Amino acid sequence: MKPVCESILADISQETVTLSFPSDLTGIWTSQSCEVRPGPEFLIRKYSFDKRNFTVEQFYYKDSQCSTPLYVIVANGRIKAQRWSLLTQGGVESRYHLHSVSVLPYSSSAAWSLKHRSFRACPHLSKSHWKPFYQYNLMKLLEHSILDCTDKFSWTLNEFQLLKLEKRIVYKGFKFFTDEELFTGDIHLDNTVRKHFYRPTDYQTALKKP
Repeated sequence: MKPVCESILADISQETVTLSFPSDLTGIWTSQSCEVRPGPEFLIRKYSFDKRNFTVEQFYYKDSQCSTPLYVIVANGRIKAQRWSLLTQGGVESRYHLHSVSVLPYSSSAAWSLKHRSFRACPHLSKSHWKPFYQYNLMKLLEHSILDCTDKFSWTLNEFQLLKLEKRIVYKGFKFFTDEELFTGDIHLDNTVRKHFYRPTDYQTALKKP
């Protein structure tokens, strides 16, 4: 049996959960397992923050075990937490701005599939000779306009419109540690409304620091 004091401390650590305003998310946050999205889509997320700047890496796979890689989408931009949400308990409403979005296929079949999706909507991409391990721009800022083909790929980062940062005091090995979990907004089931008409009201699976 555990000593009484140690058991009490362990119980306290499980109950001590606080919500923090996510004004500074500096660090790397990753999925803890293969995630499933509507589609279905199977992916692992890796989000890096440096103050307000972020780099998003979403690794997409063919299977629910995330064992066969298809492609990765990489996005860069800035984010700012604004205010506590009045609609979603514990949530913080945020705004983000994208600077660039690109995709890199891991196989010839994935490259062909991505090129096929780019037809009509993205002429500059459909004319490209898609190859594995080559990076292709889905969105970039031009001098007087924005080149954006993310719609055709049913891709959006609107999950950043709702954030929740939980901190839990964990007692382990006779020491207390702070365990952090970052929740981002949920993704709509319908790809046609996912980007332009839906604002998150719930959360995806938590991201954690390694």
